[in-house]
Amino acid sequence: MFPYSFGYVAARSVEDALELMAKHGEDGKLLAGGHSLIPAMKLRIQSPRTLIDLGTVTGLRGIRLENNELVIGALTVHSDVVASDLVRKHLPGLADAASVIGDMQVRNRGTIGGSVAHADPGADFPVILSALNAAFVASDNISARERLPSIRANMAPQTNGFTSDNTVTMAWRCSFTPSIASVS
Repeated sequence: MFPYSFGYVAARSVEDALELMAKHGEDGKLLAGGHSLIPAMKLRIQSPRTLIDLGTVTGLRGIRLENNELVIGALTVHSDVVASDLVRKHLPGLADAASVIGDMQVRNRGTIGGSVAHADPGADFPVILSALNAAFVASDNISARERLPSIRANMAPQTNGFTSDNTVTMAWRCSFTPSIASVS
């Protein structure tokens, strides 16, 4: 099956993405890696009028330590989690789990933010992040940020727990407390 027709625009920054989401409202959908959104569009589960591509937005990909938390940017792909020395040191179980998500293509293109944002019931990362008691940071405007425990991030299939449908999921940061040593 083919998706309905849609427009495409590439965001240049976080602020640009927020403005584009405000402009397009419920007709706009953020595109990260596309491994959850594109299949949903092909099945016509999702039918946005405009895709807002986050692929060139800087600052949303990477893994770092900050305030005694492991912070993973929303555009970080699964293979980056697998390869990260920081993840292997502080959360080796997360790196192990990420190494068996999907196939190589999914691990190299699929993002943590997209996986959680689309609340795909077949996705592995939302369950893993809930087990780790991760928290997500999201924004639906330039000044407001919302920190949400992972257990609330995925309320039901295709339904996330953020307060606004216009939440810019690319602003999510997954923070992990390093005291959690492993996941079985």
